[in-house]
Order: sequence, then structure tokens, then C-alpha cells
Amino acid sequence: MKNGREYQLEQPAILMSARHYKEKIVDLLIKNHKQLVRMVKSKYANLKVKIRRLEFEMEAISENVSGT
Repeated sequence: MKNGREYQLEQPAILMSARHYKEKIVDLLIKNHKQLVRMVKSKYANLKVKIRRLEFEMEAISENVSGT
């Protein structure tokens, strides 16, 4: 998991306007956070599918063991 400078809000440079700060720093940070959230959601969805598949397999194995 990334936790470096790209996910931290930087201090504005001396004499940097609020608009420039937002465009160059805040918007980039928001973009990085959105990408991170998309990645987490995707991994969550994949894990949820794997869990369902494993539960189905476990149920099938249980039925085979108890039925034999």
C-alpha cells in the first residue's frame, strides 16, 4: 500500500495564490485519492467474488463428506 508524499497535502509555496495551490496541489491530491479508492473498491469486489466461490466449494465438499 502506498503511503508516501503523493497522498499528503503539501504546504503552499511562498506567494502561491489559492487558485494555483488548488490547481497544482489539491486537485492532484484528490485525483490520487480517487484512484486509491477505485483500487480498493476493485480489490474488495474481487475478494467478495472469491469468498462466494470458496463458500460454494466448501458447501459442495461438506455435502460430499456428509453424504458418503
